[in-house]
Amino acid sequence: MIDQLLKWRASLEAWFRGLGQREQRAVIAGAGACLLLLLLAVWLPVERHVSNLEHRVQTKQADLAWLRSVAPQLAALRSAPAAASVLNSAASSRRTRRVPFG
Repeated sequence: MIDQLLKWRASLEAWFRGLGQREQRAVIAGAGACLLLLLLAVWLPVERHVSNLEHRVQTKQADLAWLRSVAPQLAALRSAPAAASVLNSAASSRRTRRVPFG
């Protein structure tokens, strides 16, 4: 496998050296343009995806910070007996309440 690659490289070098100076410059410029295009075709989507992931992480961190800030209030509401009975009665009234159609 490596021998074949070395033979291919040698034949490519021989072909390139057989070109005129102007043709060599054109081949080099074309190869550079192809490499730049390939790099941009790969790099830009990856960079865009990473940027979106970073934004999602920042949003989730802000949500977590907010949840942690209201957790004591939620725990207090959950442990309050009056709040629990109000919440339970409200939930049961929603289940039994009938709404006319139309």
